[in-house]
Amino acid sequence: MAKVILFGGGDGGGIRIGPNGIEPIPPWDPSLRLQLRALNDLVRASAMMPEKLSQRLLGGVIGKLTGSVLTQVEQIAGEIDADAGFVYQSDDGGFTCGSTGKPIPFPWPVDPRRTVERLLDAGVIEQDTIHFLETAARSKLDVFTVARDPEAAAKKLGIELRPEVARNLAKLDLSNDKVEDEVDRAVVEFYRKVVTDGRHVADWATNPAQVAERLKLKVSPEVIDRIIAVRDAGVSGRLGPGSVMCPAAVAVAVAIVVVLWTREFELPVRDRSGLRKL
Repeated sequence: MAKVILFGGGDGGGIRIGPNGIEPIPPWDPSLRLQLRALNDLVRASAMMPEKLSQRLLGGVIGKLTGSVLTQVEQIAGEIDADAGFVYQSDDGGFTCGSTGKPIPFPWPVDPRRTVERLLDAGVIEQDTIHFLETAARSKLDVFTVARDPEAAAKKLGIELRPEVARNLAKLDLSNDKVEDEVDRAVVEFYRKVVTDGRHVADWATNPAQVAERLKLKVSPEVIDRIIAVRDAGVSGRLGPGSVMCPAAVAVAVAIVVVLWTREFELPVRDRSGLRKL
């Protein structure tokens, strides 16, 4: 099993990550590159449509084309992992796909400063804060107002509020309603409605178009794109050694990063060289 990452729509070649390490992949055949581009366009179009309409109009085409493309990919690069074993990246977006799954789109380029993994790594947010907000969201508490009185929220939830978490919440200022970007405001409003409803807290970040349809909410393609951009920019990673971020934590993390997305802030630089400095 291996993971294959293709750059520049295939023009730039790619890499194969397998048991023997990382191997370069040369630029691919023009015919396969065109098929991948067509699949990418269809997948991104499908993500912006209501689920029923998307399935009726594009489901069959995407399924057949995905099967054909993955067969050709595995003929070239060998068997790929079932979970996100293939990553396709082009100038206008891309998708990830496992050998048995459906393609999931992501925009390109993403802002690497505002991925959850980057924010966690830099200490802007911490794991326990995400866990605290995840618990709040599951209990239908608005994570954007929890920071106003985290002690009251902790009592209501029956959990301990560590001083570090309280400081993190104050630093994030999730209660601040002055989100400048119009799309960010729409995402925040969408998230609040999801939390109020309570049934799709773990799904809104992974399937925003589907959740909007189920809740009968009008959500613009720009909002769907923003959620997908944040989700696939790093929230699928690990919260710590041996701990994979669960769907509800991903949903909360997306909400946090959306608020931070347009804010100007400097991330601290950590020295990991291990060298003694004079």
